[in-house]
Amino acid sequence: MSASSMFIVVLLPLFAALSQGAGATSFSVTNQCNFVVWPALSDQQEGGGTQLNPGETWNLELFPPVTNNGAMAIWPRTGCDFNDAGSGSCATGDCDGRLSCSPFFSFLHSPAATLAGFFLDDRSNTDFYDIDVINGFNVAMDFSCSTGVTIRCRDAGCPEAYQQPDDAKTQSCSGDNRSFRIVFCP
Repeated sequence: MSASSMFIVVLLPLFAALSQGAGATSFSVTNQCNFVVWPALSDQQEGGGTQLNPGETWNLELFPPVTNNGAMAIWPRTGCDFNDAGSGSCATGDCDGRLSCSPFFSFLHSPAATLAGFFLDDRSNTDFYDIDVINGFNVAMDFSCSTGVTIRCRDAGCPEAYQQPDDAKTQSCSGDNRSFRIVFCP
């Protein structure tokens, strides 16, 4: 076998592993409310949003951030009306009148929303997550990690959520193959 053939045989499995989503963390967002919820995603690269009818689930794969400021969030929006171009508004959790939200925290100037915040960190093999009601509450939520605890928030006074910036409510999620689950109206 030539040196170039040996090089290909050795590196091909490595490239295949890297192309299969190494480092991705899965998220399952389920709407158990008896009304439509429009979950929004805000991260450093792009953001997003979708419509979830009662009983539907939105599955996502997210990658750790490329910078040290890796804060990301998913939150429920209610009372939304969007046109075919993705423009419109929401009664709660609006992000600048768009279906697909822009990078992080464009929604803070709009009506309140319960926030599922997280930081994905592949360097330490530990992710961090919390529920935040500092800027308001709109939908009950459970937020859990496959290797961590479930955080529950049923109303604006939920004791497991951040009520103010200096609360110590962050949970950790470590190990391989971590996945998160967010349930609206659990």
